[in-house]
Amino acid sequence: MNVYALQAGEIEAISDSDVLAWFEATGVTFPVMVDDDRTYGRYDATGSTAPFPLDVVVDQQGVVRFVDTRYDPDTIEAVIDELLAQ
Repeated sequence: MNVYALQAGEIEAISDSDVLAWFEATGVTFPVMVDDDRTYGRYDATGSTAPFPLDVVVDQQGVVRFVDTRYDPDTIEAVIDELLAQ
């Protein structure tokens, strides 16, 4: 399983370098990417105008299995556990 963070670049007031500096300061150990080509919008299946959070679980075949704009770690964990059990 891989975990990634994506700086969506949707909020103009926050620079990419500020976001990356925040991730460094918090000690995040997984890759952080900057979304220069607006890939984020492709996964915003909910149509939400608020960009954060957007939780996406993608299976090993690249199929999006879960998308939600609410942070619900129990549901995300259940989806991941189910995928890992397959």
